[in-house]
Amino acid sequence: MLAGMSRLREIGIVMSPALPATLLFPLYPLLIRAIHALLFLPPNEYWWLVTAIALSNIALLIGLTYFRALLAMDFDEEITSRAITYLLIFPTTFFFSGVYSESLFLTLTLGAFYYARNNRWLLACIFAALGTLTRSQGIILALPLLIEYFRERNFSLRKVGWDVAAFALIPAALFAFALFLKLKFGSWTVMFDVQNTWGRHLMWPWHPLAWFLRHAPPLSPEHHDKLDFCFLLLLLGAAIAGLRRLRVSYSVYIWTAVVFFSCWGVLGSIPRFDLVIFPLFIVLALIGAHSRAFHLAYVTASAMVAALFMLMHSQWNWVA
Repeated sequence: MLAGMSRLREIGIVMSPALPATLLFPLYPLLIRAIHALLFLPPNEYWWLVTAIALSNIALLIGLTYFRALLAMDFDEEITSRAITYLLIFPTTFFFSGVYSESLFLTLTLGAFYYARNNRWLLACIFAALGTLTRSQGIILALPLLIEYFRERNFSLRKVGWDVAAFALIPAALFAFALFLKLKFGSWTVMFDVQNTWGRHLMWPWHPLAWFLRHAPPLSPEHHDKLDFCFLLLLLGAAIAGLRRLRVSYSVYIWTAVVFFSCWGVLGSIPRFDLVIFPLFIVLALIGAHSRAFHLAYVTASAMVAALFMLMHSQWNWVA
């Protein structure tokens, strides 16, 4: 309850002068405000919290529906069910039900790929643009979706149609948000400058590895960089394993995620950021379907780390 109230202040729903209002991209808090207003709910912290949690959980259900439909295009029921199960038991899955934008971003990402696979490019790019307004990493959706667009046309420029113009919506969404911040705060880059609050800044993608090898402190509730680094290695391993197992667009998405997360030096948030990279769970499901030992190890390890993370989170320790 208290953690939820803290998150409401962090995303600007409940005002707090000590926290910048631009820490998060705008779509998630805007939807909270819109739903709260449409339902004529009382303007107190309790109902703001109820609205936010309801939005996160409804978005998760919609996202799982898209995930199942997307998986059914390529895989049988066993792989489909396994991928969804692996997602739902991932160590940081509790963020899906909290005052976080993970559920919404996952839904928009899956919707974008689903409509792309069905050759409905305007809808796909609208979902991707909305994803860009939900999280900074939404901008990386443009490349894998563009790869999917050209793959459907056998990478022939002659088959490119007017629907390719829909891709302009993705950078346009980011530009519109940047323009709003410029007009309100006088800076085009405030959305990125504010990341310094969390110690994040652009760097070469190998710098997190160099920092980890030189400075990672011993594992403790306050310092779990070594555990966080394992989640980056998990994503990197899935990216490598997925080269022969995934569609090209899915593989490009997971690789761009690895590079994006590494370039921002966000090791402390990697366990949560992994949660929304859906190709990760497809790769895990494909491996788990062929190895009972891997399946048991994944389920056991996920349960143990999830219990650890939830305990840390309940005691106000940083998790991700």
